[in-house]
Amino acid sequence: MARLEQKKVDDAKAVAEAAKAEAAAAAAKVQSNRGSLPKGFGPEGAKANTGH
Repeated sequence: MARLEQKKVDDAKAVAEAAKAEAAAAAAKVQSNRGSLPKGFGPEGAKANTGH
Protein backbone atom coordinates (compact mmCIF):
# COMPACT_ATOMS: atom_id res chain seq x y z
CA MET A 1 0.00 0.00 0.00
CA ALA A 2 2.78 2.40 0.88
CA ARG A 3 4.34 1.80 -2.51
CA LEU A 4 1.19 2.91 -4.29
CA GLU A 5 1.12 6.13 -2.25
CA GLN A 6 4.80 6.76 -3.07
CA LYS A 7 4.08 6.28 -6.76
CA LYS A 8 1.27 8.84 -6.57
CA VAL A 9 3.65 11.32 -4.95
CA ASP A 10 6.34 10.65 -7.56
CA ASP A 11 3.81 11.05 -10.38
CA ALA A 12 2.57 14.32 -8.92
CA LYS A 13 6.14 15.59 -8.66
CA ALA A 14 6.82 14.61 -12.27
CA VAL A 15 3.69 16.43 -13.43
CA ALA A 16 4.67 19.53 -11.45
CA GLU A 17 8.19 19.45 -12.90
CA ALA A 18 6.83 19.11 -16.44
CA ALA A 19 4.43 22.01 -15.88
CA LYS A 20 7.27 24.15 -14.53
CA ALA A 21 9.46 23.34 -17.53
CA GLU A 22 6.61 24.10 -19.91
CA ALA A 23 5.91 27.44 -18.23
CA ALA A 24 9.60 28.35 -18.33
CA ALA A 25 9.79 27.48 -22.02
CA ALA A 26 6.67 29.52 -22.77
CA ALA A 27 8.04 32.48 -20.82
CA ALA A 28 11.36 32.27 -22.65
CA LYS A 29 9.54 32.17 -25.98
CA VAL A 30 7.48 35.23 -25.12
CA GLN A 31 10.55 37.05 -23.87
CA SER A 32 12.56 36.36 -27.02
CA ASN A 33 9.63 37.44 -29.21
CA ARG A 34 9.08 40.73 -27.40
CA GLY A 35 12.53 41.59 -26.14
CA SER A 36 11.18 42.59 -22.74
CA LEU A 37 8.12 41.59 -20.81
CA PRO A 38 5.52 44.18 -19.83
CA LYS A 39 5.51 45.38 -16.25
CA GLY A 40 4.09 42.76 -13.91
CA PHE A 41 5.04 39.81 -16.13
CA GLY A 42 8.66 39.42 -15.06
CA PRO A 43 9.89 37.36 -12.10
CA GLU A 44 8.78 40.09 -9.67
CA GLY A 45 5.32 40.27 -11.21
CA ALA A 46 4.99 36.50 -11.06
CA LYS A 47 5.67 36.64 -7.32
CA ALA A 48 3.13 39.43 -6.86
CA ASN A 49 0.44 37.77 -8.99
CA THR A 50 0.31 34.36 -7.32
CA GLY A 51 -3.37 34.92 -6.47
CA HIS A 52 -4.46 34.59 -10.10
